[in-house]
Amino acid sequence: IFSIEPYKSYREYFNVYMVIAESESSVIESGRTKFKIKFGSGTSISCDDEKIFEYARNIKELQDNKPLTIIVPINTNKYAGTAYLYGNGNSIALCPMSEELPPNDFEGIIHHEAGGHAFGFLCDEYVYYNKEMPENRKKEIKEWQEMGFQTNIDFTNNLSDILWKDFIGIEKYNNVGAYQGAYEYRYGVWRPEENSCMNNNIPYYNVQSRWCIVKRIMDI
Repeated sequence: IFSIEPYKSYREYFNVYMVIAESESSVIESGRTKFKIKFGSGTSISCDDEKIFEYARNIKELQDNKPLTIIVPINTNKYAGTAYLYGNGNSIALCPMSEELPPNDFEGIIHHEAGGHAFGFLCDEYVYYNKEMPENRKKEIKEWQEMGFQTNIDFTNNLSDILWKDFIGIEKYNNVGAYQGAYEYRYGVWRPEENSCMNNNIPYYNVQSRWCIVKRIMDI
C-alpha cells in the first residue's frame, strides 16, 4: 500500500498492525474460514464483518477515536476484491492473493481495494454498462459526498463547477479534465483523468484521488 503516492510520502502518518487468524479450513467454499469469506458474482466477496472488527480490536494499541482500515488478505489465487465502507470512517478491504499479471495481481488489488476504497473512500471509475447512470445510483454517491467522501467522480462536465476545478488550467495537471464514464456507467458521470487506479488497478491515483487521500490523512 505504501509503494505508490500519496501513501509513499505519508507513510509516517500510519500505524500498521498484524493479527494472525486461524481457520478451520483453507477452502473458502467450505464456509469454515475464520471470517466466513464467500465469493459472489463477478469480483464480489462477502464476509462476517462483525467478527473481523472484533478480531482487529484485539490489538491493544488501537485508539477508539480513530477510524480503522482493515485489510483482509484471502489466501487463495483469485482475481476479485471488495471493500466495505462505514459512515463512522471504518472500512474493510477483502483482497485475494491473486497471481495474475500486474495490475491484476495481489498488489494491484491492494492499491484499488485498500488504498483506493477502504482508506481513500474513493469511487470506482470503470465502466460496465453502456448507458446513463440511474438516479438512484447518483443519489448513493451524493450521500457519500455530503460526508466528504467519493469526490473523485462528478455529475457535471462544467470545468468551472466540477469537484476538481481547482486543478484545471494548472500546467503540471494538464491531463485533468472531465472524462465521461465512471461508477460502472458510461453516461451522466465524469472522472478527472483518462486512467487511474480506480479504473483498472494501475499503480497511479489521479490528482483528485490523491487530494482526497491526503485530505483524509490530514483530517484524521
